[in-house]
Amino acid sequence: MDVVCKCGTEFNKEIEGGFCPDCGKLYVGSSQSEKVINEDNRDTNEVKKEKFNENLEEMDKDLEDFNVENKKKEKFKLEGRLEGREAKGRSENELEDSDLFVREIILEDEPGENTKTWSIPQNENSLLIGKVSSKGPVDIDLRESKNAEYVSRRHAKLIKIKGKWYISILQSVSNDSYGKFSGSSNTEKLVPGEEYKINSGDIVYLGNVKLRFE
Repeated sequence: MDVVCKCGTEFNKEIEGGFCPDCGKLYVGSSQSEKVINEDNRDTNEVKKEKFNENLEEMDKDLEDFNVENKKKEKFKLEGRLEGREAKGRSENELEDSDLFVREIILEDEPGENTKTWSIPQNENSLLIGKVSSKGPVDIDLRESKNAEYVSRRHAKLIKIKGKWYISILQSVSNDSYGKFSGSSNTEKLVPGEEYKINSGDIVYLGNVKLRFE
């Protein structure tokens, strides 16, 4: 039971044996006064407990609001970074596609000499490369090349697939064809029937006829 000594010290009467821990005097008081003190102390403790619980609830709510707000900020940041990366990726891809997109075929009979140039019509999906004859026309006529004898009448075909141009050597060709493509320092033999992607700067040899794509 908590009591208050005349010296003003509050202490537990049972624990201290009835003696004030500060002045050392024996506490003598009425049970009524002790009851009032105890009731006051209980009221005070209840108020403190309620206040403490209210503070905890407010802290929990503040923490919850803080976490929600932070999650929103992180989400916005993440979405912004992703959008930035996607936009950057799109612009880089568009730039790359623009740089590598094929618009012209150049015939080079001599190194550095543009014997003839053909513009590639982008509204077409297929172009035939060879030599015009009585059996039919071609889109890219190589008769003017000094090495035209090595080119078949229907030698190769350009095919556009999903906006990209590919070259395919036709099965009836008797002379070998070769290609030097972007990303490779080697010249490779082209297999008839296979499709090879063409980028700007690539070189293809149809027999002894050199074609540069730009």
